[in-house]
Amino acid sequence: MKIKEIIKDIFDDIDHSSDSYTDMYSGMGSTSWDARHNGRDLGLFTTLFPNLLGFLFGLAITKLLGMSGAAYLVFGAIGAVGLGVLNSVYRQGIALKYAIIRHIIIVSGIALMYGLVCLIEK
Repeated sequence: MKIKEIIKDIFDDIDHSSDSYTDMYSGMGSTSWDARHNGRDLGLFTTLFPNLLGFLFGLAITKLLGMSGAAYLVFGAIGAVGLGVLNSVYRQGIALKYAIIRHIIIVSGIALMYGLVCLIEK
């Protein structure tokens, strides 16, 4: 697979999750939740949740070890890729090679946002 196909697959997974949440909530009838949300944000959240959880786990390990600076970003990225790959391989059945590439792409976006926040903070 090419990188372009992997990125398209990530967005297809987000759309698939969004559609399933939209279908689930549309079957419940009209609620105030329907007026505010369309399911897209839940699809994005469920796709990125393992990576975000792994990133937070990596940050906690860094704090536990007493490190500072760029170590937060490095350990956060390692934790995010690790937990995301485990989720993809064992839960979604994606091949290991493609799961690693997929989550490196996702985590690079998360790490970029985290790095920008750290730069803006200073």
